[in-house]
Amino acid sequence: MQVTTLEPGNPRQHEAIARQVSQVLRAGGLVVFPTETVYGVAASALSDEGVDRLRKLKQADASRAFTVHIPEPQAIGRFAELTGGAARRLAMKAMPGPITLLVEVTPDVIERCLDGLGLAGEYQDRIYHKGVVGLRCPDHPLGREVLAAGGSAVIASSANLPGERPPVDAQQAAEAVKGHVELVVDGGHCRYAKPSTIVKITGAAVGGTTGGDGGTGETGGDGQTWAVQREGVYDKRYISKLTRYNLLMVCTGNTCRSPMAEGIARQMIAKQLGVQPDRLDQAGIAVRSAGAYASGGMAATPEAVRAVAAAGVDISGHQSTPLTRELVDWADVIYCMTASHRLAVLEVVPSAVDKTHMVDPGADISDPIGADDEVYRATAEAIRRGLAHRLKELPL
Repeated sequence: MQVTTLEPGNPRQHEAIARQVSQVLRAGGLVVFPTETVYGVAASALSDEGVDRLRKLKQADASRAFTVHIPEPQAIGRFAELTGGAARRLAMKAMPGPITLLVEVTPDVIERCLDGLGLAGEYQDRIYHKGVVGLRCPDHPLGREVLAAGGSAVIASSANLPGERPPVDAQQAAEAVKGHVELVVDGGHCRYAKPSTIVKITGAAVGGTTGGDGGTGETGGDGQTWAVQREGVYDKRYISKLTRYNLLMVCTGNTCRSPMAEGIARQMIAKQLGVQPDRLDQAGIAVRSAGAYASGGMAATPEAVRAVAAAGVDISGHQSTPLTRELVDWADVIYCMTASHRLAVLEVVPSAVDKTHMVDPGADISDPIGADDEVYRATAEAIRRGLAHRLKELPL
């Protein structure tokens, strides 16, 4: 058994280790690798010998499918289709990270994914168990380099014998699986030193079937249910937060453009999800608006109310809200009417740069304050066009 310590910032060494990992896994060997939670032991799902050895190490019968470990979240699509909101939001917000998703997958999707991987049906039981696949993308750059070198389908478990504590450094891992593996890649002490949180996603929005976890999970309002099967780094309360998606619309005074955008977005999202706008919260979606220079408690202008009312959007009860750090932190995505509004958001929270955008990426949406109904209707239509483009990007 060889123990190799990864050196951050040494690409030549990383390339050499990647070649070695690839050779070991292709030859049916096992490789221990670092993650942010505990050390894992990996095999190639394409290797009969590797899968058999991993099952023997973990004392698992032939019906067990190990968790698929992927180097990037984008690789999820090779093994499952995350069409439901909760699953997509968890993948987007928590991966890479200390979370394992158990996702229901229908037979036709399994067949399509196996075909895409160039695998025959006999490989199915190595990746899927009773129509469920486990997916993990570690938040450990060096660990993900190992996984990327492992090929198209790497399966793994914690690098310990059954009944023993999962190792949190390379020395513990080497001692735990001595004599069972060819290579131990040392990436330092695990950041969290506790297992990942396991969340099972079931329901119509995931794989075209109905069902759930016996009523013990939380519903996403779109036919999808999620349930924490094991708390680890994240507890259930934090997972609940991750399954939600919060949108914030920003203008100047929060009395015309951003209230119209809030109302229009709620209507568009509700239609997309097949729910009523007042049921968006139950579907895990929240839409709010604020003004970069707003006073609190101001009503929407009568012109703004009329401009969206014709499309069935009611903002007559709106009251203005000033932009705050708490609101910026709350939002998963922020849409601003102008470039100056975006700068105002970033003055409040500079780190929000990656989630703060303009409704229309090509132009400002001008302030219609003081103009007539026709200008307000044109403004509302410009907002609708921008949101129609923007909302396609979101995990709703």
